[in-house]
Amino acid sequence: MFTSRSFAKKFSDQTFAGGRGHTPLWPWKACFYTVLGLSIAVVLTVAILIVGHLWKVSDVKVEGVVQYDREEIASASDIQPGDGMMSFDRRGLETRLKQAYPLIRSVKINRSLKGGVTLTVTEETDLYYTCHHSNYYLISADDLSVLGIASFGDDYQSYGAVYLGFPEEARIRVGERIVYDYLPYEPVSAPEEQATYEVETDEAKKEYAYVMEFAHAVEASSMGKRITGMELADRYGLYVILDGRIKVCFGSMKELDRKIELATEILTREAGDSTVPAVLDVSSGKGTYREDIDLILPEWADSVVIPKE
Repeated sequence: MFTSRSFAKKFSDQTFAGGRGHTPLWPWKACFYTVLGLSIAVVLTVAILIVGHLWKVSDVKVEGVVQYDREEIASASDIQPGDGMMSFDRRGLETRLKQAYPLIRSVKINRSLKGGVTLTVTEETDLYYTCHHSNYYLISADDLSVLGIASFGDDYQSYGAVYLGFPEEARIRVGERIVYDYLPYEPVSAPEEQATYEVETDEAKKEYAYVMEFAHAVEASSMGKRITGMELADRYGLYVILDGRIKVCFGSMKELDRKIELATEILTREAGDSTVPAVLDVSSGKGTYREDIDLILPEWADSVVIPKE
């Protein structure tokens, strides 16, 4: 039976205990916990403000830098002695430094109680570069993200970057990964007997998958440390330049593993310590090697070759 007394009891339970079956919480206790919580929040906020005001930067150090000057990075960080320790954040600092120094992959900030700030920099180590539509681009070999753009490739060569010639259809933009948005033709259905590497597809990503498949396969071979660059724009005219003077012609992706083995065998047998430009053609699956003092090599073949660890 419903009564005013039973209604008051239900209201009291739900208001001060959160519902039926809970121990009632008297109003003065609810107020006490509310005031306590607000007080703690205020104290913490004031403490943070006081620490942020009193905790000052005394000096800035940079660690992990190989390609750049440490003092230059410290100066570019724009963190000055006397600045508040909480006046800068890692994300903003990292973005600013990466824009000025493309080889920087990440930056970590360590703040000491004595006021010292240490910036630990991680640099890109495996690099490609390319010339695309008259511009030169620096590229991370890890994820094909584009790190920088220049009018000339000299600086990128000095980093020990390997040249990679991409198809014209590649979309290359600083701050983004290289992708293929369109095809150079209307896709057609291929006959069943056609080799898989010749099949045209309406998906650009699949169509140009051969680019990095070829690059990774050659890099994983014994030729990897000798690679100056690779021209991969023409899927039927793939070639590699070794030591800045030996042009190894692979033709297509067909039987690539066998071609790599054959090229390795011939290089070991024929090349020796010669410094004369030469052509090694394994595109037919047989292999021919000839030295040619008048061999015309691409401009990027003159780049400095820095052995990889």
